[in-house]
Amino acid sequence: MNNFTESLREIDWIRNTLWFLFYVVGVALLFLGWVLPALDDFRRANIEYRKSEFLYNETKKDYDAIDKELRDFKELNAATLEALAQTSDAQVLQSVLSGFFEDLKVSELSREKRQIGFEVARFVIEGRAANSSLLHRFMDEVSKMGRVVKVDFPVLLKSESNALFFRAHLELYKSESIPAIKQ
Repeated sequence: MNNFTESLREIDWIRNTLWFLFYVVGVALLFLGWVLPALDDFRRANIEYRKSEFLYNETKKDYDAIDKELRDFKELNAATLEALAQTSDAQVLQSVLSGFFEDLKVSELSREKRQIGFEVARFVIEGRAANSSLLHRFMDEVSKMGRVVKVDFPVLLKSESNALFFRAHLELYKSESIPAIKQ
């Protein structure tokens, strides 16, 4: 035991304590000078990554929603074009004009092709309207169709038992460059 106490007396406690403190301060300064800035850079990079990931996810959500709308629109458009291709013009006119007239009859008079790729179909439309405002709405609807549908005048109007009998000749112009009648 005597050797142990003598060896403890020989240790320079002050010098060893100073070296220990110097070492701890050096490690702390190294940590503060090198590790903390790297940690701050990592935090900033992580924040930027999360921001960009959030923006990407939001943009992808919006893109997917718009893409779904576009696919739905294309499917509806294809189905509508297929339905229009399978129905005759008389059936299309019948469905469009059925909201204006009772006892509606649509009959095709003639169909001819013109030089510039137009096909002209002539129809006779007969029906009964409850009042003259339906005829005005019908004419407004036809005028909204632009070059696609043309009403030939004179239009026959007769008053029959609380209704107006209506007969008109319509020309329907069709071409691939002009859209079909909307149902």
